[in-house]
Amino acid sequence: MVPTPTSATTPTVSALTGHHAPASGWWRPDGDPKPYRYLHQGELIPPVNGKPVHWILVLELTPAQRWRA
Repeated sequence: MVPTPTSATTPTVSALTGHHAPASGWWRPDGDPKPYRYLHQGELIPPVNGKPVHWILVLELTPAQRWRA
């Protein structure tokens, strides 16, 4: 499943490697359409290939959406 990008009117949520994710959802490195990665709110933003990167939230999930079967 490939996440659907947020609309153009939605503010961009981003975070740097080593910081905590401000929201749960599908994230991707800025400027790179892959790899997508699901991160939970509060999880540390990971490096890519051992290097720090700027990550962009592509699809934020509400708590209700996270718990759907």
